[in-house]
Amino acid sequence: IELLKRFNGVYLIDCSKLSLPEELADVWRGTGKEGEVGYAQLKLEALFELSEGHLTGLNLMPGRQHDGRGELANSVLISGSLRIQDLGYWNLKRMAEQDRRGEYWLSRYKHGTCLWTLEGDVFDLPQQLIELEKQGVEQTEYIVILGKSGLLEVRLMAQRMPQAVATKRRAELKKRVAKKGRCPSQAELVLCDWTLLVTNAPRDMLCADEALILYGARWQIELLFKLWKSHAKIAQSRSHKPWRCLCEVYCKLLGVVVQHWISLVGAWNNPRRSLIKLAQVVKSHAQLIALALCGKETMRKALRIITEAMQTGCNQNSRRKHPNTWLTLLLYLLPWGLT
Repeated sequence: IELLKRFNGVYLIDCSKLSLPEELADVWRGTGKEGEVGYAQLKLEALFELSEGHLTGLNLMPGRQHDGRGELANSVLISGSLRIQDLGYWNLKRMAEQDRRGEYWLSRYKHGTCLWTLEGDVFDLPQQLIELEKQGVEQTEYIVILGKSGLLEVRLMAQRMPQAVATKRRAELKKRVAKKGRCPSQAELVLCDWTLLVTNAPRDMLCADEALILYGARWQIELLFKLWKSHAKIAQSRSHKPWRCLCEVYCKLLGVVVQHWISLVGAWNNPRRSLIKLAQVVKSHAQLIALALCGKETMRKALRIITEAMQTGCNQNSRRKHPNTWLTLLLYLLPWGLT
């Protein structure tokens, strides 16, 4: 896919929490209080390369630890690579270091972060967006300086969202800030009408439409976590013994890594692959894999059998309303039409 090949790897990074028996809180402390769900939590952090499918990193940390403090958050990638991350990894100092190393990154804009013009004046983003709305502008881009220190020059891209999306965002915002005992500010409400992305990648490598498409592809790491949690059931156990439950989590995590590796060997070169269907093939051949552990040649034969099984019936089902991610990346499809 040409859009991905422009970079020396397109990396997705994110975390997902697993609830554990509360007796394990001394090992993996969660965000909840004693006696509540989430008192013991394990946070799984993954670094996933979208082009080749490699799991570059897999890190375990307590559920209460902030995403941005994980080991993978500070990982050093090859120059010319692109890191796509959510706001949990928003750290201007680290982003500046990545920029100096020649790494590119793409993220949503975090409300409240200081913005400056190249001339050193304050950049009033909400007011700029209000003016764009009056003029009927749907998409724009600015070159701004990010942060109080004013050392990070970035591209700020703004895309106006459909009314239904904006209304949903406002409802979620009001619900979220109500938990903190306050009402949303006018600036926060204005930002709900727009998708705001920031990147240090040059325009000739990533235009605004392409940035929106690639950031939408970040959902693939969420689907990977869903595959592990819903289908491999890494956080579920029939045992009531806490330490057995934890041991099962570790063993299942080892299992999904092997499952993912076999999927890469068997069918990653097919952009239409379905990770769920590939996982089902691996699961149906689990006994064959276990028997093949006795030697390299038997494992090669087993992998050939599994690879052949993956060549048929493992494609994603077609969707009309929301195109599959591979099709979106291949044809540059935005949710509101073809670019």
